Amino acid sequence: MPGFSQKNCFDYDVYHEGESKILKIYCEKCMFPPSIEDSPLCMAKVIDLLFQVSGVTTIIITQLREYEYDYSQTAPLVELAQIYRKINKDDRYNRSLLISDPAHERYLRSSYASFQRLISNRLKEDPLQAYVELKRLYRREKVKLDSLIDERHRSSQSKIISIVEEVVIQLEKTKLISLLIPHLAGYKMGNREIYKNIFHPTTRPDFMYTKLITEYPEGEIKESYSFGEGIEKSSVTLFGFSDNIKTMYHLTPPEFRFTEEQYELLDTAKRIMAEHKPTKEEFVDPQRMREVFY
Repeated sequence: MPGFSQKNCFDYDVYHEGESKILKIYCEKCMFPPSIEDSPLCMAKVIDLLFQVSGVTTIIITQLREYEYDYSQTAPLVELAQIYRKINKDDRYNRSLLISDPAHERYLRSSYASFQRLISNRLKEDPLQAYVELKRLYRREKVKLDSLIDERHRSSQSKIISIVEEVVIQLEKTKLISLLIPHLAGYKMGNREIYKNIFHPTTRPDFMYTKLITEYPEGEIKESYSFGEGIEKSSVTLFGFSDNIKTMYHLTPPEFRFTEEQYELLDTAKRIMAEHKPTKEEFVDPQRMREVFY
């Protein structure tokens, strides 16, 4: 297994923790955000990996910080990967079988090209946009059918309408699309903010072993204060809730206030120290070991 510093963009490891099967993806050398909800390229690459690795329950993406998507966020992606594979391997959607009569080619060429683009690329990158565009394609082709007189053209048109409708129905049954449909009011094509209704990973610097939820809860801010000085300063915010008597304390520790340059420096130091293999002499001479690490 290559060392951490040698990991290429989207190299990955798979390991188990208890009953969880974790897919850990390395994005240190990637030029796009390590975020399923923000980056269409990141989402598409995650879907590609879920083709290769079965049974994943947790996804961790690393880029100075670790972004962990738990089972509730991973399961809809696993299902989407399965649907994507099923659709793209289904012979009924194959161009050569769909357009069995060459005379139908000119009728279906444009519509099929749009359909193929949506199921082969857009579905991985932005599944909600793919779903919305497929529904629009279905309605457009239905309107076209109603205006046709030529029977051969109507037959071709019915074929494309049938396969688009099948895919739309399959997508509507997925967890991901069914969870997003209630938020479609005001949705603009390509806007990925809507995905944050589902994907909200816990995050931590990759030198920490404690996961924190960095987003504030939806409650009333009762009080806030800080303690510590300089780089050790931490902030605390107290939240109250109208439907609960409990008070929540939201702590932002100093490790989450570092700049990207400081995270990079700490990551480099951790990597260098992890790669050092102490000699037997260093173990029996603690002072020598301190000097080596210093």
